[in-house]
Amino acid sequence: MQSFHEQFKQHLEIQHENELAKEIRQMYCHVSVLRRLQAVTLSQTNGFLAASVLELPTCSRLQGLGESLLLQECERVQVFVTAKETKCGYQPLTVYNNKNYTIGTDGWSIHPFSNCFWKSNLVNLNGKTYHWEHNVTYSGWVEQIPTIHTPNLNLVSEFQELPLNDFDDALKGHPAHSTADMENLNVLTELIGRIEETHDNSLSGMIMSEKRDSRIGEMFSWTDYLKIIIFSTIGFVMFILVMYIFARVNPFPALIDSFRRKRLERKNQLDTKGVPLEQLQPMIASAPQ
Repeated sequence: MQSFHEQFKQHLEIQHENELAKEIRQMYCHVSVLRRLQAVTLSQTNGFLAASVLELPTCSRLQGLGESLLLQECERVQVFVTAKETKCGYQPLTVYNNKNYTIGTDGWSIHPFSNCFWKSNLVNLNGKTYHWEHNVTYSGWVEQIPTIHTPNLNLVSEFQELPLNDFDDALKGHPAHSTADMENLNVLTELIGRIEETHDNSLSGMIMSEKRDSRIGEMFSWTDYLKIIIFSTIGFVMFILVMYIFARVNPFPALIDSFRRKRLERKNQLDTKGVPLEQLQPMIASAPQ
C-alpha cells in the first residue's frame, strides 16, 4: 500500500511539472510576441526605448523598417546633469563641447537645450524617474520610487499538496475495527439467558461451569490427538514384534545355561585362590611330561 501511495505522489509531481513547463513555454511565447510588437512600434518613435524592450546593450538604437529593425550602436558619453529653472519648471541641463544640452525623453540621448522640453517636474534619467529638489541645504535630482506596480500574469502560486493518509488507514486496519459492534442491551440479555440456563445466581458460577464443561476439550488439540494415536500404534506394533521374537527364539534356556557357567567359573577361581603355594609346586613337578 505504501509503494502504491509513493507511486501516486510521484505521478502527481510529474503531472504538475509538465503543467508548469507547458505554462512557462506558453508564457515565453506570448512575451516574445509582445516584445517584438512593442519593439517594432517603439522603433517608429524612439529607437532607444525599442532597444531597451529587447534588452539590448545600453548604447543601442533600433530603427524601424517595416517588419524589420535596424540596430545602431551609439557613442557612450558621461555627462553631469544639473537643472535650470525656466517658465516650464526645472529643466535638465548638461554642458557638452561648450554647448547646452538637455536629456531626451528616452533618458539616454542628449538634445539641444530648450526651456520647455520637459512639460513636468519629473524627468527620465537612465530609465529612472527623478525630481529636482532645491532648498537651503541641498540641491539635486532625487530618484522617485514607484508605489504602484503593473499587474502580472495570473500564474499558479503553488500546487495543492497530496494529504498523507497512511496513518489513518493504518488505524482503520487495526483488528479492533474489524470486530462487529455489539449492543449493550443484547449483551446483557445473553448473559441473563446463560445464567438461567445454568441455574446459577451468580455470573462467576456460570463462567466456572462453562470452563468445567470445556476443560477436557481445551486440553488437547487435533494435532495432540494425532500424535497420541501415532505413538500408541507404534508401541503396539513394537510389543507384538518383541513377543513374536521371544516365541520363535526362546532365549531363556540359553540365558540360564550362561548364568550357570559363569557361576562355576567364579567358584573354581575362588577354590584356586585358597590352595597354598607349597602344595602347588609338587603338583607342578609331578605333572606328566
